[in-house]
Formats: sequence, structure tokens, C-alpha cells
Amino acid sequence: MPVPYRHKQSMNKKQIYILLGILIFLAAGVVLKQQMHSPQLVSEDYSALSLTLDETAAAHVQVSRAGKTLLEFERAKSGWVLPSLWKAPAAAEKISGFFKLFSAARGELRSQDPALLGDYGLGEDKAFLIQVKDAQNKTLIDLRVGSVRAADGQAFIRSAGTHDVYLADFDFFNTFGIYGDAAQAEIKADHWADLQPLKFSASDVMALEVRRSEKGSGVPAASIKKSSGDKPVWEFARPHGRFKMDPAKADGFLRDLENLHARAVADPAGNYGLESPFLEIKLAGKNPVVLTVGKENADKSARYFKTSSSDFTYELSSYDAANLLVDDSRFFAANPLALDLPAIQAFALYTQGTEKRVAPADGEVFSHLKDRLADLDIVSLLGAEEAQSKISSPAREWIRIELGAPDKNITLDFGDKLAPDASGSVKRVVSLRGEKTAFTVAEVDYEDLFKPAKPEKVSESAVKTTPSNAKLS
Repeated sequence: MPVPYRHKQSMNKKQIYILLGILIFLAAGVVLKQQMHSPQLVSEDYSALSLTLDETAAAHVQVSRAGKTLLEFERAKSGWVLPSLWKAPAAAEKISGFFKLFSAARGELRSQDPALLGDYGLGEDKAFLIQVKDAQNKTLIDLRVGSVRAADGQAFIRSAGTHDVYLADFDFFNTFGIYGDAAQAEIKADHWADLQPLKFSASDVMALEVRRSEKGSGVPAASIKKSSGDKPVWEFARPHGRFKMDPAKADGFLRDLENLHARAVADPAGNYGLESPFLEIKLAGKNPVVLTVGKENADKSARYFKTSSSDFTYELSSYDAANLLVDDSRFFAANPLALDLPAIQAFALYTQGTEKRVAPADGEVFSHLKDRLADLDIVSLLGAEEAQSKISSPAREWIRIELGAPDKNITLDFGDKLAPDASGSVKRVVSLRGEKTAFTVAEVDYEDLFKPAKPEKVSESAVKTTPSNAKLS
């Protein structure tokens, strides 16, 4: 049966008018929404930002706000310096980061209306001013940065004498360390100072000496040098018996020195005790350098230091300064007693007038002693005379490591407990019997070593008395 033919229905005028009205309504909504946006986000006709600055011509930079100078740096023969910080050297990476702001700046026009400058924080009373001049005082850059923040890494900027506002990839706030309220912004000159004044190349150092202050004269504490030959390696400048050196620890200490970071530049007019130093570190080699650490400022928990290559004095935390005062034990190899662990047959511990023997049959106690003595943490070295005055003869306490024959045994004689040092650490004096070597260990390590030979302390609550009428079995 044939299918009846159906005419296609076309839209009548009424339907067309309805659809047209809907389209007009939607278009009006889009326009209205755009007009309701914050003026900072409204884009004018496209106009790309262009900032050009010849870094090699720049000689003076000033950042200010509301007539107050927040930071300035200027070029000197030695490099960039900070006038507000006694012309101390500025950090090269900071200066480089500043000039990269201009080479990396990209942005689009947001407004040309002078009435809207306040919306961007670009009025003369609110904006940050960046002025860069050459050696002849000619202005190279005169820029305004809005105090109203844009997205992270961006800023609203305009050049002096114009009302053209750009939203730019210009990381002003992070570069200058402004993280709080821009209206209260302060830029610290120390943030821009070179606070790593100790300049040297570790590969050029051929000898290192640390000298500590003692009765007004420097006494050698650590002294290491590189051996001669085609492939020099680090070695002790003076022998230390069975104690061997780990060259990697010397390289590590030099890396610590390379990364030494001051807290601030000190006023050159101050007296910092550098004429009678707390310690000196001498690096010999292609470019010799001396680091001198002076007196302590207890209120700031700081000491002051100076390098032979700089005229400025710097503030260093007391903690970092204490870590620089090392002796040769800082470079001892692992297993400093050079124990042949499989050859250990037993330990003899003498304390409180009694000797206790610990053998492999004692299981964990034996293993624990072996591990602790193999990893003995030597805190510092002592001179023979100092050790003799602090260890009685015969020693009141000792540990003998038995290695199968009397001539192979190693005996550690323990002496006095020393008074706490500046950090509060307590140490115990130790010497190697028959060897001219004495050192200190932490008091907690001493107590742990002798624990197997001392009776456990029993608390009063654990003591049980036996009634007088109780029957004893």
C-alpha cells in the first residue's frame, strides 16, 4: 500500500520572530556580563607591552613608594652595591633576577582611562616607582607598579607620563619579597645583600687548617692536606695512630664552607672581637683565603665573621659558628677504631670495682656492644696532657676488646665527665691504652656502653618487702 506523501513544514513568521528575540536576549546578556567585570580585567584594544632596558648601561636603581626610598643599588668597580647597607656587595643572582623582570615582561593593555588608575593602585601616592639611570644620570626606565595585586607572577604597570595600564608578566612582588599588605611594604636591604662572602673553589684547595682560640693564641684543631702526586687525596697533616681519614668528609666540609650563609651584614663601625678570634679557618691553594670568627652576641645567638677577601663583617648564627669549630676527628673514617669485627671474641667491662665479661653467648648484649664500638661516635680529640689529668692511673673504668691474643686486644680507658659545653652537651674523656690518643664521647654513649656491667636501678614502688611472719620455703 503506498505511503501517503507529507509536505515538509516550514517555519512561519511568528516562530522566526521568537527565535530572533531569544538570540537578541542572549547577546544582550553577554554584553551586560562583560560590562559588570572588574575594570582591572577589562581589556582595551590589543596593544602589546614592550619594555627595553640595556642592563650594561644601568648604573643606579631606586625603588620607592609615596616619596620614600625602599631600596637602591648602584654599580661600583667591584660590582653592584647597596648604599643603604654601607655599600656592601649585592647578591649577583638578585641583581640578575631584577633585570630579567624587564626582558621577560609580556602583557596586554587593560586601560587608558586616568580615572581608573586608582583601581589598579597606580596613582602616584599608591604605586611603586622603579627608576633606572645610567652613569650620566640619564633615565633609562621610569616605571609604575600597581599596589593592587594581580595573579601571582603578574602586576599592573604603566610608564611615567602615560595612563596606559598593562597587565604584565612582571613578578615584582616575589622579586622584592613583598608578601603582606603592599601599603605597609618594606624591602629589606639584607634581602639583596651577598650573604655568602666566602668565595673559593673547593677543587683549588690543597690544605685546610682550623685553629681555635685558647688563652689568646690560635691552637691547631684540624689540619689536613692533599697528598702529592698525579692523583692527590686528602690526608691528615699529623698522624693519629689507628684512626684513618675519610677523604669524602673533607670534601663535605669544604662544601659546607662554600654554602656558608650569613644572616646579615654587620655595621663596619662595630667591634666584633676579630683581633682575638674564636676560631680561624685557613684554606691554602691557588687562591688562599682566611675565615675569621669573632665574639658572640648572646642576645642574637650570633657570632661575627670576616673573610680575607672582603672588607665587610657579617653576622652568623651561633649554631653555624659552632659547627665550624672542628678538629681532625671530624674527618675520621667509619669504624674509627678499625675493629676486625669477625675477630672479636669477647668484651671485658670494668666498673665499680667489678669486671664483667660479655661473650657471643650473651646474644643481643654482645651484638649491641660490637655495633656500638664499631660505630663509636668520637666527639672531639684531646691533647695527651689534658687527657692525663682527667684519667686516673690505673683507670677506674675500662673496656677491653678481646681479639684472640693479648697483643691484639684494644683497651679503652674512661675518665672524668666534663662540664657541659655552650650547647649543654656533656662529654666523657676516653684514651686508648698504650697509644697516645685521647678523645671524648657523648655521656649518653658512655652510659650505654657500660649498661651491661651496671645493675638496673629498681624503683621504690617495685621493691616488695617480706612480712616477718611469712614462711620461707
